[in-house]
Amino acid sequence: MIGTIEYIILTLANYDAASLSEIEKYCENIIQFARHNSDKTKCILKFTTKGKPIPECILTKTRYNKKEIAQILEHKEWL
Repeated sequence: MIGTIEYIILTLANYDAASLSEIEKYCENIIQFARHNSDKTKCILKFTTKGKPIPECILTKTRYNKKEIAQILEHKEWL
C-alpha cells in the first residue's frame, strides 16, 4: 500500500533531544540530514502515512503536501 507523503517543519529550539528522537522515529529522514533553513533553526521532515495512524507527536504539527512544501522552500528563509 502506497501511503501519502507529508512534511512537517520543526523549530528546533522548541524540542529537547528526547522529543526530537521520538518524532524522527516516524519520519523517513533524520534531523541531521533534513533540509534546514538558512540559519539552521528549522528543518523539514518527511513521513509517509501508509495507512497507519499518525502518532500524536506528528498529528499536532502542521502537515504539508509536496506542492505546499515546494512553495515554502521558495521563500528566502530556505534558500
